[in-house]
Amino acid sequence: MNSINADTVFLGIILCIFTGIGQVLFSIYSKKLSEDNFEPSEILALRFPLAIIISSFLINSDMLNQLTSSASLMTSVVMLCLFGMVLPIYFYQKSIKLVEPFYISILYMIEPILMFVAQIFDPRLTISFYSYIGVGLICAFSVLSIFGRYHGSKKQIKILV
Repeated sequence: MNSINADTVFLGIILCIFTGIGQVLFSIYSKKLSEDNFEPSEILALRFPLAIIISSFLINSDMLNQLTSSASLMTSVVMLCLFGMVLPIYFYQKSIKLVEPFYISILYMIEPILMFVAQIFDPRLTISFYSYIGVGLICAFSVLSIFGRYHGSKKQIKILV
C-alpha cells in the first residue's frame, strides 16, 4: 500500500529464506512426531503456548493496550489466529501422517499464490509486474519439483526391478 526501499526488500527476502528453512524443519520434525504416534492435538498443545511466549517478547506495551481495549480488534485477532494458524496447522498435522513432507512443502510454496489471488479483489492494492513474475516462478518451481520427484522415483523403481 506504500512504497518500500531496497533494504526492506532485501530484509524481506532474507526473512523469507529463514521462513522456508523453518517450514522444512517443521515438516520433517512433525513427520517424525507423527511416526512416533503423537496426535496432532498433542503437538499443537506444545506449539501454541511456545508461540504465545515468544510473541510476548515481541509485542510492545502500546500495542498490547490497544489490543486489550478494543473488543472488535480482539475478535479480529482471535479469528485470525483460529483460521490463519490453529486450523491450518491442525489439518497439516493430520495430513503429515499420510503424506511425505516433500509434498507438503510443495503445497506450502503455493500459499503465496493464494495470497496473491486474494489481493486481486482488494481495491486498495495494485498488482505489480514483480508480483506476476514471483507467482510465475513459484508455479514453475512447484511443477518442476513435483516432476523431478516423480521422475526420480520412477528411476529408482526401474533400478529395483
